[in-house]
Amino acid sequence: MIRQFTDKSYLKSALKNSSIRVPKHLIFNQSQYRQEGISYLQFVIKELGNDIFVKPVIGAGSEKTRRIHTIDELKAWCNSNVDSDDEFEFNEFIRGELYNTSVVMKNGLPCYFAACKHYRPNDDFIYGHAIGNIVVREEDPKFEKLRQFSSDTLQSLEHDYPKNGVLNIDFFLQEGSEEPILMEVAARTPGGLVSKMFYTYQGVRLNELHLQLQMGDDPEIILKNRSEWKYSAYSIHPKQEGVVTEIEKPILDSDVEVYWQIYLGETLKVSESMRDVAIAILLSNHDFSTLEQDYKLANSLSLYKTKKDSFQELKAVFVALTV
Repeated sequence: MIRQFTDKSYLKSALKNSSIRVPKHLIFNQSQYRQEGISYLQFVIKELGNDIFVKPVIGAGSEKTRRIHTIDELKAWCNSNVDSDDEFEFNEFIRGELYNTSVVMKNGLPCYFAACKHYRPNDDFIYGHAIGNIVVREEDPKFEKLRQFSSDTLQSLEHDYPKNGVLNIDFFLQEGSEEPILMEVAARTPGGLVSKMFYTYQGVRLNELHLQLQMGDDPEIILKNRSEWKYSAYSIHPKQEGVVTEIEKPILDSDVEVYWQIYLGETLKVSESMRDVAIAILLSNHDFSTLEQDYKLANSLSLYKTKKDSFQELKAVFVALTV
């Protein structure tokens, strides 16, 4: 059962006899690439198209993911990973709106549902962009569609699912058709500040609920009074290479909580995972339109500056000269 939630390829096989759509995909066959070279690359392009998303079969945080748009890029990636011990999967590149949902299961029945929308796909973070999530309101026309697809996904799993705890689902509504396309399902709470978002929004602590339910407790889920609901969103910013020279607190109309994970004078390396966060921002507002505006701004701000470490620059020059 649990392998469905940790192995992306196995999850797809567990849904092969269902109506749940997943991206077209292939496992990177290292021995076939060694033997066939360009013929193998042409086969992959023919099956998946020119735009391909590469990801480890087992892993999280967008580590070792890569977007590929040409056969030359695919060849360079294959050459770099042909001897890797990791197993990789090629996926067709999906365009559309990315959503994340959380289903709280208690004694086999759903007792709470939360939905949020991504600002950008998660792997944008390791390309140097801020990413985040904003709540999807219950009155949003898409809310019920998201809930239904989440339920259909869980019911379609060939090997069932845990009956107590939080199940976390990522999927696209494809550009144009808005057809749901599943990315992955995890038997855990959502990442980032999503749990804090829903505590701010409706008073539900997803992290605590997950632990209590897995321990066999019988927690009661009590929402805030609707008049106290406060719409929420978050933004996380990646690390840039260099020494931190300036840090700026964002000034927005919404309430802001900032979680600094860098300090002045610190030497940073470029983020290689969504866990390598420089700054995290939690936003909340009783007015959803104002929150949306601040959320977009928070994801576009440059809240700190870095400059190259002169010692590291000299070291790089020295290495280049001696090679």
